Amino acid sequence: MGEYAQDSHTTVSVLGIEGSDCAMQHLSSCAAITSGTVNILHPLEMVRQIRLISQNPTLATEVEVVYLMPPVVSAVGRESEAAQVTKVTEWVGNATRETDVSLHFSLDGKKLKNVTSVPFQVQIRYRRKDGSKWLRVISQSRQVSQRREDVERASNMAVVGLSAVQRSARLAQEGKVQQARETLHAVEVMMGRGSVSDQQQEEYAIYREAAEALDRQLMQQRDSDEAVKMLH
Repeated sequence: MGEYAQDSHTTVSVLGIEGSDCAMQHLSSCAAITSGTVNILHPLEMVRQIRLISQNPTLATEVEVVYLMPPVVSAVGRESEAAQVTKVTEWVGNATRETDVSLHFSLDGKKLKNVTSVPFQVQIRYRRKDGSKWLRVISQSRQVSQRREDVERASNMAVVGLSAVQRSARLAQEGKVQQARETLHAVEVMMGRGSVSDQQQEEYAIYREAAEALDRQLMQQRDSDEAVKMLH
C-alpha cells in the first residue's frame, strides 16, 4: 500500500489510539515509504494532530538525494559490495517543510595526513507541484583538523542530534536494537564534551531528553506500538 501511495505522490500518516493494539510495527512502513508521520495519541489529541498534519503539506515529490564524497570518505551503514562507498543515492519520495535527511560517514586516517580540506556535493532532484522537474546542487568543503576537541566544539549539535536519532531509528527497524542504543549513548557523550556555547547546550539538552525517551522504549517495548511511535 505504501509503494502504491508513493507512486501516486500521496503521503500516508498513521494515527493510533493509546492503549489499543494498533499493529504500528506493520502500518508504520507505509508512513516511512511516503515520508508521512506516525503518532499514538490520546483520543482528545486527535483533532490537534490532524490539524498539524494538514498544515505541513507536500512541497515536492519524486525527491532523490545523491551524496558524492572523495576517496578519503566512506558512507557508513549503506549496503554495498564495495569496501568503500563514496556515492550514495537516497530516495526520499515526498518532501514537506519538516523533511530531514542525514548521512553518516567515516574518514580514512591514513589518507587524511596530507589533506587540509574535504569536498562534498549533494544533488537533489525533485518534481515541483506544477509538474516541473528541478535539480539543485550544493557543493562545500570542510576543513580537516587533527584535534578532536576543536571539531566537537565547532559541531552543529542540532544536526548531530537529529542524525543520531535517525540512524538509531533505522538500526532499530532493522532489528539491531543494541546497536541503536549504543549509537544514542555514544553521540550523547560526544555532544556533552563539545557543547560549550549556550545554543549547543540547549540542543544537547533537547537531544538528551529525546534520546533517553527512545532508549527507554527500546529497552522495554522493542516491538510494541510505543517503540514504533518513538522511532518516528
